[in-house]
Amino acid sequence: MSSSQEVRWDGVRNPYIPDRAAVLEGARRHLKVFEEVAEVDPVLYEVIRHSLVQLTDDHGKVIEQLSGSPITLYTNDFNAGVLSAAGEIITLGPYVQLFSAMMDTVSCWVLENRAASPGIRPGDMFISNDPWVGTLHQMDVGILAPVFNDDEELIAWVGNFAHHYDVGGTIPGSFIPNATDVFDEATPFPPTKIVAGGELLQDVEDLFLRHSRRPDIVRLDLHAQIAAAEAARRKFRGLCDRHGDATVNGVMQRVLESGEKAFKERLDRIPSGTWSASALLDGATEGDRGVYRVQGSVTKDENGLTFSNAGTDPQAGILNATYGTWRGSVATALNSTLAYDQLFAIGGAMRHVHFDPVPGTLNCASYPASVSCGGLIGVHQTLLMTHLTLGKMMSASPAASGDVLGQGAACMFPVISIAGIDANGREFGTGILDGMIGGLGAFSFRDGVDTGGIYFIPKGRAANVEEAEDMFPVLYLARREKRDSGGAGRFRGGNSFEVVLIPHGTAEIMQTTASGGVGVTAALGLSGGLPGCPNFYEIIRDTDVRAQLAAGTVVTESAGFEGTHEPLAGKSSGAWQKPDDVYAMHSTAGAGYGDPLRRDPALVLDDVENGRVGKAGARQLYGVVISAGEVNFSGTDERRDEIRRRRLESAAAPPARGSGRHETTDARALGAHLGVVRTDADEFRFACLDCGTDLGPADGDYKRACARAEVPLEEVNVLAVDPGQWVDADVVLRQFYCPDCATTLDTEMTLRGAESLRDIALERPAQLFDLVPAEA
Repeated sequence: MSSSQEVRWDGVRNPYIPDRAAVLEGARRHLKVFEEVAEVDPVLYEVIRHSLVQLTDDHGKVIEQLSGSPITLYTNDFNAGVLSAAGEIITLGPYVQLFSAMMDTVSCWVLENRAASPGIRPGDMFISNDPWVGTLHQMDVGILAPVFNDDEELIAWVGNFAHHYDVGGTIPGSFIPNATDVFDEATPFPPTKIVAGGELLQDVEDLFLRHSRRPDIVRLDLHAQIAAAEAARRKFRGLCDRHGDATVNGVMQRVLESGEKAFKERLDRIPSGTWSASALLDGATEGDRGVYRVQGSVTKDENGLTFSNAGTDPQAGILNATYGTWRGSVATALNSTLAYDQLFAIGGAMRHVHFDPVPGTLNCASYPASVSCGGLIGVHQTLLMTHLTLGKMMSASPAASGDVLGQGAACMFPVISIAGIDANGREFGTGILDGMIGGLGAFSFRDGVDTGGIYFIPKGRAANVEEAEDMFPVLYLARREKRDSGGAGRFRGGNSFEVVLIPHGTAEIMQTTASGGVGVTAALGLSGGLPGCPNFYEIIRDTDVRAQLAAGTVVTESAGFEGTHEPLAGKSSGAWQKPDDVYAMHSTAGAGYGDPLRRDPALVLDDVENGRVGKAGARQLYGVVISAGEVNFSGTDERRDEIRRRRLESAAAPPARGSGRHETTDARALGAHLGVVRTDADEFRFACLDCGTDLGPADGDYKRACARAEVPLEEVNVLAVDPGQWVDADVVLRQFYCPDCATTLDTEMTLRGAESLRDIALERPAQLFDLVPAEA
């Protein structure tokens, strides 16, 4: 944390960043900490480890079965976990990975700040929804329960986090798009004892529920979480009774050590260097037309991985994420890329993951920043940065490049946030989480998955249409995949979805948007892949939808309604939808991987025949001409040659063009089309893998040898809109081409004329030629 050595990371003004060794040492003054570790034979190790995994899954099922909240019941917006006494993650549940990846921070805070007063004792539980200690936003409420042995020695923690229906703030549902700071939002609770010695502290529960418009639903969630934590605690103690405390602790320590070992072995197959990326966010709050930069980097060296957010704009409006959100995003992405075989046990890997945070920024916000929309914006912008930087880094490793996953719809979550009075005269206000079914980004070897869901929520789902209509006063006219939404590429990003609905059983619904990615799409491609479509929201006023339904006609396309089309900004409140108004939205989709002109035309034809891509998109983005249901290969060759020629004609000349061409048979890839060659003179040079064109010394910046063009966003996705509709800045997609064959090597979402970002800085290019090609 070299950028901010004098900052106090205590969870008060700036986020809490624990030193686990210091935390545990301090806790020893007030707690007996169990540290006996027994040797465990391999068979018993697997039995106990899988028992912990099953215990965690059962922990989540109890929440699912007991909660009456539609968010928990239908979308599984929660998670559970088991942690060591020191607060390191042993296993996570198969639900929202981000929540469990913050439990370790919260448990350490409790050890440091609650061990002396009010104390940590058998039967206790702590509640917390403080983003500066460790959660996404105030609606995500955590319950942490210490586990003691018979000698009252702390041996482990069990805990869970769940998104609550409404916990306060100026707008029902607690997403506040016009907040100026946290004082417009729900109150954050730092970890507070809510169960003492097995007894619920009624005063603390009453205090927490007092802030909610629907305390009946929130109480169900809270009691479900407490009951689930108690059930998990008892099962853990039962495991210790059967096998012994020291044996169970030995298994937990071995889980951490084996995860650490596997992670280090994978890092050894990745070259040393720094990989960077940046993105733009549109509108910091309601009515704002500004554009804000998020920037990140990952450095791999002998100490592991260090993530930095240097270059990110200062915190603003509702765009903010806390450090806990950023750290949770990194843990989540690593869990699926470099620790995918560890059964959600990210704790060992995190021993070699470091952060260099700049406080007061969009992804490391300081108190009292607005953070209620962190679950829709903040977490997804930090995931975007993590994916882009990790994707670039892993592309440089022959062993890890096959695990690269492009950013999907999760890069900017599109919630349908509604409020009003239902048919029973009761106030409602919550989010419909259809965004759970967004498309996955492209892989480095295959297309993304259309409406494939959010990868970091393995058991996440959207409610069935009938379930949503039962819980909310709405009637769906359509919910389906959205053609042409996925980003184009050598491998296509997964298409996302669209929704069309009207009020039902109520006179009106207040629609609130509290996300982003409307004026500037957030789904950015890798290795020359193009962006997924942006989020889109609109109300079509004064239609004849009721008359059509009465006549037995169901119109499902928003364009099929006559009426006044009123697009909604990414942050808006108070848009009332009347009975004759139609609400329509579609979600951002998966981004592409690699240059679309390098896509197999047969795959494009298959996409067109199956309704994933339209003929216009096939011609515009992929250069594929289809006639009479077949690929016109001569027409396709001509079209692709035309696109390449136009690329170079419109591009600025390279600032420092390379010289000559290289044989690329033995080149080391850094992505789909970029690599490094070793010359006969034992020099290391960047080169285009498609044609061999020299792109400068490998210890420099290859982009200086590229032709570059600044392309309007409407030209790179069929569903993109002119950003000028929503923002004042001149936003473009900067594309970097091989100066000879015009293959797109990389892209940047940026402002016209802004300085380009050096995204690859190899420490020792020669190291690329010593890496192990693949794992045994």
